[in-house]
Amino acid sequence: MHRHLPTGARLLSWSLLLLIMGLLTSCVGYVPSHSGEKVHRDIVFARTPQRDLKLNLYVPETKSNEPPPVVIWMYGGSWKFGWKDIHVVLRELSRHGLAVASIEYRFSKEAPFPAQLHDARAAVAWLQKNGARYGVDGSRIGVSGESAGAHIAALLGVLDGPPDVRAVCALSPPANLVTLYEKHAWTGNRTIANLIRARLPEHNDLAAEASPTFNVRPGAAPFLILHGRLDPLVPVQQSEELDAALKKNGVESTLKVFPNKAHWFSIGQTEVAEVAEFFHRHLD
Repeated sequence: MHRHLPTGARLLSWSLLLLIMGLLTSCVGYVPSHSGEKVHRDIVFARTPQRDLKLNLYVPETKSNEPPPVVIWMYGGSWKFGWKDIHVVLRELSRHGLAVASIEYRFSKEAPFPAQLHDARAAVAWLQKNGARYGVDGSRIGVSGESAGAHIAALLGVLDGPPDVRAVCALSPPANLVTLYEKHAWTGNRTIANLIRARLPEHNDLAAEASPTFNVRPGAAPFLILHGRLDPLVPVQQSEELDAALKKNGVESTLKVFPNKAHWFSIGQTEVAEVAEFFHRHLD
């Protein structure tokens, strides 16, 4: 069906198809509450000049009186769109004794980077201060996200790290914005340039400052990275490079590549259990 479309239009059509498929197959934000789970929706955690930012908090029933640790989830969407209620890939972590906070952050058209990082930090600070009111332990926080959300989560892990952010699970993270822009530059894609509000490649230094890979340091949070081998938007090399940089700096990192998955993908219960084990190991 793309035979007569120019190359850029074919890529756009493919991207839209991935988005629609992801929304249709993985809209897990509106599933009923789990047994014993408490759900708090639309809590304002930060007020910005552009808009109030809200989160949904899913708090599991625990076997003890000890409040559970919490994992902050950040949606994908090229830093241009996204919804805290949709495609919460790790929503099922609440079945494994982990609270999940699905948060909003400002889009690139609203505010350039590092606004998105500031918004995620605001969520961490809010949970640290207010988590106990909602039955979660705000001193034990992990972060996760997919695509653009994974980029923000990874930056939190390498820049802040423990004790504020104790572990990161990143799904398809754009980790090196310099090389990612180079891959898509020929299509006229200005997503990264719009994020940092600068022309590329003239200002690759700004893209590097916004890249997790260039910010890795000893003492960063441990990482679990998940990526699809067939990803046409964020190549798996992005995660391979981040994984290598983490290990070079003595940071624990595990990279799991799915051979038959592309960009937006769901993970099964076996993988959810593995992610839960990773977070419990570092948050408990």
